[in-house]
Amino acid sequence: MNSILRVLVVVFIFGLSSTAARAGSIIIDYDFSTNDLIPNVFSSLNLFATSVTPSDISLAQAPMITATASVPNFSLAGILPVQTTNDYVAQGLGGLGVTWSGSSALGPISDTSPEIDGLGPFETLNLAWSNFAFVKSPVALRIVGVTLIQGNDDVRILLNGSIVGTYNPTDGLLPQYITGLDIPIVEGDVLGFTVAGSNDDFGLYGLRIEAQTIPEPGTWFLMIAGALGLLVMMSRLRRHDAMRVVRVRSKSSARTA
Repeated sequence: MNSILRVLVVVFIFGLSSTAARAGSIIIDYDFSTNDLIPNVFSSLNLFATSVTPSDISLAQAPMITATASVPNFSLAGILPVQTTNDYVAQGLGGLGVTWSGSSALGPISDTSPEIDGLGPFETLNLAWSNFAFVKSPVALRIVGVTLIQGNDDVRILLNGSIVGTYNPTDGLLPQYITGLDIPIVEGDVLGFTVAGSNDDFGLYGLRIEAQTIPEPGTWFLMIAGALGLLVMMSRLRRHDAMRVVRVRSKSSARTA
């Protein structure tokens, strides 16, 4: 009986240690750049993690990003109305950007530069977050790479349509890193990147999130099974010890008589 109890104690301890290991902090990186000299364009683009450290969850289990672009209708030079009908996510060497096409009274019009810029309308790159089954919400997001066209381009950051920060970079090496801006993200949130002025141009090179993992069902099963087993065995041992005490007392009483 005692040997069985020792086995169950080992199982329970293993379950606790496994849970602690799988519920630890992880860093998840997303690299949006490609080796394509000519950027590819998409109406919608699913983006997956490129690394998880430590590897407590797989890349497929990390939160997923769905990128879309939004470009408002505007007036060219303040007098010519332009209707934007096709907004695209561009992906290339500089990471993610926005392109669009539309129409005006003078005919078709488009912007094929693969950056997020403010030449004409203020373009916005939207990143919708999903697949939080294996991480706890919220996660802390850090912007780890912005490719600037010029050193003084400003990056405006939105969360569900509201401004949460503006990055005012200085001249330096590319990509630049935005520090001191941690944004809490939960499943369903939409993170937006746009410009602060008409002369701003940039691409989104990468993101990093810090998260806590959620233990897998198998780990919870080990813990629950171990705990229940311990309770059952301890109850049986207590009854066994109580019965043994009764038998000893009975034998002592018989001998005295």
